[in-house]
Amino acid sequence: MKVELRDLEILAALAKHRHFTRAAEACGISQPALSSRIANLETVIGMALVRRGSRFGGFTEEGEILLKWARRILAENDAMLQEMTNARGVVAGRVVMGVIPTALGQATRLAAAVKRKHPRVVPEIRSASFAEIETGLGAGNFDLGLSYLEDRAATRFKALPLYRESYVLVLPVALGTPARGAITWREAADHPLALLTPNMKNRQIIDAAFREAGVMPRAVFETDDLSALFSYVADSDSATIAPANATDTRYFGPGFLTLPLVEPEIRRTVALLTPETGFEPPAVSATLRVASVLSASAS
Repeated sequence: MKVELRDLEILAALAKHRHFTRAAEACGISQPALSSRIANLETVIGMALVRRGSRFGGFTEEGEILLKWARRILAENDAMLQEMTNARGVVAGRVVMGVIPTALGQATRLAAAVKRKHPRVVPEIRSASFAEIETGLGAGNFDLGLSYLEDRAATRFKALPLYRESYVLVLPVALGTPARGAITWREAADHPLALLTPNMKNRQIIDAAFREAGVMPRAVFETDDLSALFSYVADSDSATIAPANATDTRYFGPGFLTLPLVEPEIRRTVALLTPETGFEPPAVSATLRVASVLSASAS
């Protein structure tokens, strides 16, 4: 029995896209050719791997087992090629990072620093929720995750803490200027707030802070995109709550205030997470080294 690497790539693409046509496009082949390769693979294995119907129906139990090994083999193949390139003194390869929306600014700065240090490394940033990053790291879809360091994540992944996230209220001056340079969560709840959607970890942190203060926010607009959130606030009579280091002042003019939130003061650790796979591609190792230097210089 011989399984070709190309068949494993096709299987992994189908798992990623969950759609025959999109998986075929990602692999650079036609949809009939993809279906034929999978059927031939099933013949070689002697087992059904994919549940078929009018559309992709998922993998069989045997298919899930093969998919797990396919991801491991493909990752090790990439690591081998990267290490061979690295042996010539050049670090190369693609590093896919799943990043929570509030850390996208930090991720792009890290990517730029990696590119300056290692021109042949190709950083790829994908915005994802906290849950999607955990799943993606476990499934091999992400090489690294830039996310909150929760207890569960700390036990499942290696973690490099990067910074501590604190929170501010961004509001138009027209909504009122407090006498002091900070605002309580209870006071913030009186303002019309544009917030990230409830499925986002940042929103869950914010809601927990309001509950601790004994109030609940009044959301007038919700989105899972931080840029859309800031754009809406800039063009409306509403406020928002965001991490202090993610508040991009380019979206706001002189008519806005940024006030630290207190009572309670909330701080959450954001870290670079790495799967515990037993091996680490050189491009990933290089990215972690650069991140460590950036973290040390910022502290």
